[in-house]
Order: sequence, then C-alpha cells, then structure tokens
Amino acid sequence: AHFVDEGNVVLEPGGTQPSKAHFIHDSHYKIDSVHDFPKIPNQDWTVQYPAFKNKLNHRIQNFLTKIQQS
Repeated sequence: AHFVDEGNVVLEPGGTQPSKAHFIHDSHYKIDSVHDFPKIPNQDWTVQYPAFKNKLNHRIQNFLTKIQQS
C-alpha cells in the first residue's frame, strides 16, 4: 500500500491567512488533509502521522466490516 510515510507527500501553503494546521497532499491517492496535522512548535508534522494512519486504518476496517455484514 502507498502511504504518506512512503514519500507520497507534497506540502502546500494553507493560503494567505496563518494556518493552525499543515496542509498535506498525498500525491499517490490525490487526497488532501487540512486539519489532521496541527502545527505544534518545534515538531515536524510527520511525528503525528502514525496515529493518523492508525485512525484511518481503524475506520477503513470498520467500514469494510459493516458492508460485509449488510
């Protein structure tokens, strides 16, 4: 599977106003994440990625389970 931690990320500016979160674009899946990675002083956004990835994997598994049981 291709995930952001495999190098498929492009950082883009959040616009003209100060942003409270990093704007992350996954170039492989063409998915944008604007609010999942808050800007924390002296911390790179990638520190938060494992928890985000686990949350998505959990949600995906729940979705697949629900559609199999429908």
